[in-house]
Amino acid sequence: MTRKTDQHGSFMPVRQQKLYEQVEEQIRESIRNNEFVLGDRLPSDRELADLFQTSRPVVREAIRSLEAKGIISVRPGVKGGAFIVPMTVEPMVETISHMLFLGQITNEDILNTWLLLEPPLAAQAADRCSEEDALKLKDDLEAVRQGFAAMDRGEVQAVKPVPPGADNLHRFIAELSGNHMALLLMDTLMRVVGEKTCLVDFTAEEKKAFMKQHEDIVNAIIAGSAEEARRASEAHIRAVYAIHHRQAGREKGAF
Repeated sequence: MTRKTDQHGSFMPVRQQKLYEQVEEQIRESIRNNEFVLGDRLPSDRELADLFQTSRPVVREAIRSLEAKGIISVRPGVKGGAFIVPMTVEPMVETISHMLFLGQITNEDILNTWLLLEPPLAAQAADRCSEEDALKLKDDLEAVRQGFAAMDRGEVQAVKPVPPGADNLHRFIAELSGNHMALLLMDTLMRVVGEKTCLVDFTAEEKKAFMKQHEDIVNAIIAGSAEEARRASEAHIRAVYAIHHRQAGREKGAF
């Protein structure tokens, strides 16, 4: 009798999880259970090796992996060690930038996500804006204005996101929503867009228009006009994309 052909050739044998991954997962679980909190120092690699009954190289590999993920920070010196630190957007920014480079996501994906996220946040900010918030928005707007002036004087290095100060303004708009997940996503988007924006050569007219768009957003939020804030935010995002699209036709690597 002929044996039936195996129809599941993609299945692979189950292999034992690597030791360092087991150590890493237990450390992560202890953080989730609040056994370690922000600022706490983990036991030394020697102590951890004893606790896990494994070798110090295994522990060090787990520590390196946790550090690469931004969960801990390793500091040298007598008072150094592995410390629990706040999570940052760096891993997400790196992943998205790499996916853009490989073509797994497109510029249009970034644009559409930005359009989905920020205009509603700007509308919420208009509903929530206090007098104190209005002062902060005006300060951030002034920082954008000064950033453009610094660009004109040649004081801003090309590696800096352009225009300086704009990322703080966009971040505060998201912060006003009170939605921490939205704030995290906006932080990530602004970093990705900022990294690409530093490649753009703005014309004098584009700088003027860019500044006016930020003013429109801020004025609408301060005035408490949710719908106008939404429209101004959307117009700004589309204008940013148009500038990048123009630049992309001249220079490989522009957003």
